[in-house]
Amino acid sequence: QLGRARTNPVPHEHGCAIAIRRDPAPVRVSAPIMFCHRSPLLLLTVLFGANACADDTAIVGSARAPDVDAATPARCGGALGHMTLLSSGWNHVFAIDEQARGWAWGSNNEGELGVCDRKDRTMPAQIDSQSWAKLAGGSRHSCGIQQDGALYCWGTNVHGQLGTGDTTSSTMATTPVGTERWRDVACGGLHSCGIQEDGTLWCWGANPAGQLGLPGVTADQPTPRRVGADSDWHAVVAKARFTCALKRDATLHCWGDNSNGQLGLGTEGDGNAPTAVAPQLRFAAVAAGPLHACAITTDAELYCWGQGASGQLGVGGTEDQSLPTRVDERRDWSAVALGFDHTCAIGDGALHCWGANHGGQLGLGDRTQRRSPALVDDTRSWSAVALGMSHSCGLASGGEVLCFGDSARGQVGDDSTVPHLKPTHSCLPQ
Repeated sequence: QLGRARTNPVPHEHGCAIAIRRDPAPVRVSAPIMFCHRSPLLLLTVLFGANACADDTAIVGSARAPDVDAATPARCGGALGHMTLLSSGWNHVFAIDEQARGWAWGSNNEGELGVCDRKDRTMPAQIDSQSWAKLAGGSRHSCGIQQDGALYCWGTNVHGQLGTGDTTSSTMATTPVGTERWRDVACGGLHSCGIQEDGTLWCWGANPAGQLGLPGVTADQPTPRRVGADSDWHAVVAKARFTCALKRDATLHCWGDNSNGQLGLGTEGDGNAPTAVAPQLRFAAVAAGPLHACAITTDAELYCWGQGASGQLGVGGTEDQSLPTRVDERRDWSAVALGFDHTCAIGDGALHCWGANHGGQLGLGDRTQRRSPALVDDTRSWSAVALGMSHSCGLASGGEVLCFGDSARGQVGDDSTVPHLKPTHSCLPQ
């Protein structure tokens, strides 16, 4: 019985998203349901649960209907939800909960949220009914790895960044990227990279700066292309037109755009193949922004390099750095994330941010730029952080998500579109 039983939002092949009860027996509709235009098969969808989506249609009726399952309504304030993973695209955010459900909110111009339409979400919306292991966002496309290792990408596909062999965009996870099993994925501005279970690294999409890591190739690649011959890759990150990846031996390698020294090689000029960064160091984590990068060593030391005009390197100045430069030697760092021109990291369990602050993305209660790490919050134990263009989100103890900064597209996830100068709970279901 729709409207009362536990339901899941299911996209219809003619463009609507409706809630259905997945029972083998016929369903009696006893409450109002949402409908969409060009949908003569709506009743069949209710009865049989078609699971497809047309990209050129939009939901009509209640704009809030697909945001949160009616059986588990979101509420703000206090310890909300129990999220285990957090990530961010340029203007949209993803979270995965303890049940492996994926949630998305923020900008959705090109269907980058994966919720079967192109409407922004100011509150988290569930991404179909699949179980997710990893979600990653780019500028206006996203990718996700399901629990079984299958990789899907959605959103804009002008440069083949969805990896499906064509340039057809999609507003939901419909076509897997190959038949292989994947363990990591990253989305740049217009490209994507992933690591398969066998440790091989693959990239696809736009390639003007060599960000795909294919020597001698600058053309777009609509299907995954293997990067080199190595099979010991561990993690990969991207944000705009360059890519960095860690190997199992904890060495760091970067390639692509180097306009501000963001490859960390101490040299000028773009690179079209993975090149070791600070080979004397061993790294446990790495993060990329459009024009700067940061990494944490296995000894919990934080290094940043690239563009520094807004103080985003955290070294006290605004000069670019073409080599990794140590940040705040007093702390043990455990996680770092980069926005366009700001940075946040977790040091000694506390959240710190620095760099540009025009949208309040540093979470300090003002809009003043900082050139070195500034304490945001030490009352919680923070485990992860994710940054977009001018917003920031953190994962705190208990699995609660708090966001701050620009929310013009709903990036904070609290059902508002106004900037938030301090950490604010995102409305996620229990």
